[in-house]
Amino acid sequence: MPSKKLSVFLFVILLLFIGQTALADRTYISSADFEEGELINVNPNKDQLQLDMPTISPFVYVVASGRGTVLRLDADTGEILGEYRTAPLGRERNPSRTSVDSKGNVWTANRDEDQPTTEGGEPSGSVVKIGIVIGGTRLVDPETGEMTEYIQGPFRYNTCVDRNNDGLIRTSRGLGDILSWPGGTDQIGGEDGIVEWAEDECILLYQRLPGAPNAHHVSVDADDNVWVGGYAGFNGNPLEGGSPNLFYHLNGHDASIIDEDSFSATDLGCGGFGGLVDANGILWSASPTQNMLLRYDPHPAVKKGACIDVAYSWGLAADTQGVIWNSMWFGQAIQRVNPDGSISELPFSTSSVGGADTGVAVTPADNNIWIAKDFNIHVVRLDDNGNIKSVINLWDNPTGISGDSPNGIAVDARGRVWVTNLSSNNVMRINPGTEQEPADVDLTVDLGNFADPDNYGNMTGAVAPEGIWTVIHDSQNPGNPWGVISWNSSEPEGTRIVVEARAAETEDELAKLDDLPGQGYTEVENGMEFNMAGQLIQIRVTFQPNEKAEGVTPVLFDLAVKSAQPQGQVCDLNDDSVIDIYDILGVFFTIGDSADQPFDPRDWDADGTITIIDARGCVLQCTYAYCQPADTCSE
Repeated sequence: MPSKKLSVFLFVILLLFIGQTALADRTYISSADFEEGELINVNPNKDQLQLDMPTISPFVYVVASGRGTVLRLDADTGEILGEYRTAPLGRERNPSRTSVDSKGNVWTANRDEDQPTTEGGEPSGSVVKIGIVIGGTRLVDPETGEMTEYIQGPFRYNTCVDRNNDGLIRTSRGLGDILSWPGGTDQIGGEDGIVEWAEDECILLYQRLPGAPNAHHVSVDADDNVWVGGYAGFNGNPLEGGSPNLFYHLNGHDASIIDEDSFSATDLGCGGFGGLVDANGILWSASPTQNMLLRYDPHPAVKKGACIDVAYSWGLAADTQGVIWNSMWFGQAIQRVNPDGSISELPFSTSSVGGADTGVAVTPADNNIWIAKDFNIHVVRLDDNGNIKSVINLWDNPTGISGDSPNGIAVDARGRVWVTNLSSNNVMRINPGTEQEPADVDLTVDLGNFADPDNYGNMTGAVAPEGIWTVIHDSQNPGNPWGVISWNSSEPEGTRIVVEARAAETEDELAKLDDLPGQGYTEVENGMEFNMAGQLIQIRVTFQPNEKAEGVTPVLFDLAVKSAQPQGQVCDLNDDSVIDIYDILGVFFTIGDSADQPFDPRDWDADGTITIIDARGCVLQCTYAYCQPADTCSE
């Protein structure tokens, strides 16, 4: 047994070590604790952390086909938040079809692009993906007092990329503010479509499509990958030109081509004009010149397509029952197509209103069908039995502004109907009304001269902005082993809390981890062990709201981080399967020695030298409280 004086000496040493160990563990449980970290779109209230007024942010993307751009509008106010080029300088544009993914990004193709990617190559189309940023602070030019193109975070929501690493997002300020996009290597395409040359950092991807010139069809699937199909030679008249070409399936993350999924619509004889992917993953694509509708099943075990007889097949929409509604341009009618591709009824006529049936959309609340009447001034509303319920006059509406030649039509996240008007260069929002209040236009947005918004497909979207809490905890123990993060939370249906962590010795090293492949944040499971070491640990908690329900938020009640308990023979110097004061002394009194190779139980962090870190680490492994000797505890 050690003497009384030695025991006191050892007790003091152990208190020093154990004190350091206690600093490594931390629990965040009060509002004051949460406020030690960085709060983005979350707020501490009554000693818990939740989203800050969680709301869905709806928006509308409108193509200005005549200018070769896409505009993003706030669906609640109508404010135009940005205008973006759809191709680099030197490449043709004229976008039309749009499709919005689950993250709020929009895809559109350039109908005029048909030049080869290489000299002598085959005609090629192109497609672009544009991101979204919500919130942040627009920087002001100190000399002019005007808003600049730069936005500083934190953001409520952001999918744009800080390409030049200046800590800001450079992007369009609104209508007419179209940033340059030098050609560079972006215009060529290749293994991926990651944009490098665009000044606007919300322009994310651009890919060239050999064999799919004059791309019209663009539709995002459930995995946020995108189908793009060419429709070569179409000049606006279904009786003249327009032929199916290749369909490409692109990875939504980097626009790389998924070769095993892509197929030839030429071989099938239809498709490419525009369409959608339904809830079952089936690809539908109109084909007016062929008087056909393509139904293609891309599932690996099937990969088979069929052409369905539909005269002047034009616009497409799906209702909540999986029924496809196909507008018939010259036919002044709409065809009901069952999910399996069969047709059980004659087309429902809209000829009493006149004009040409183009864009079509369905309001999910009632499965009513809305049809835009080109060469006309009306939008027609039908029930799901084909009965005309109402006709909205775009010349005579409460906004006092006329709409002419409506074509594109879509429904936003709040159930309102948006229609783009080709000849009047504006877009209108229609309140679908109630049994007592008729549907009518409640907002008109001017898109500027030469907009020519020839807009088809899914042009609306919504995001439920996530919240983020990050905090850095200092263990004051170099090389501290981290092992468990646990928390208590409430996560209503459709919501989620995600906890991630990373560790390093300094804050600078933590920041640099973002630039090292595979060295960023690692997601951890609640109460489950993980391996990570460093004096500092940075924890990031992401609050994911319900994307379909406003005001529903996950809640974090508390979070605790604890050090790991190293396992194995390390620190057991006398190999008695117990780590006690004798083992700790063996480490402590040899500090400064080189470790024995290939294994030295004193070298807790395996860095080749016995240091104070090794002594502290071994204290963490003591078998009994205060590292008491085994023989004392067994008496």
